[in-house]
Amino acid sequence: MTHFPMRLVPVMALAIPVPVFAAGELPLKHGIFVETAAGCSRAAHANVVSYWGTRLNTQRVEGRIVGVTRQGRAYEVRIMGRDIAEDRAIGRFAWSITVPSRTAMTIASPEGTRAYRWCFARMP
Repeated sequence: MTHFPMRLVPVMALAIPVPVFAAGELPLKHGIFVETAAGCSRAAHANVVSYWGTRLNTQRVEGRIVGVTRQGRAYEVRIMGRDIAEDRAIGRFAWSITVPSRTAMTIASPEGTRAYRWCFARMP
């Protein structure tokens, strides 16, 4: 039987919990989020955002998350984007994303603010 010296016990008691999501990721469930106003049953490419941990995509933009900074209850998410329709890089941009739960988010961007809720693990 192995015995640990008493001096190690306090160090072990101070163990830091491991986060449930990787560094740089948002605390969101992966999958398809639909605008709250539309609802899951009316999901269409125009009102959907997909979140995959390292990617945040919309109808026209494929976005690779390059940085996440928490600012109070919101996160500043820096994205390297590509316009899917025109097949061209659109460079870096940032969105402010509020995450009240793992299945809900509000995205504030220059185009406006929209609320989304998680609906599907993948597009139906």
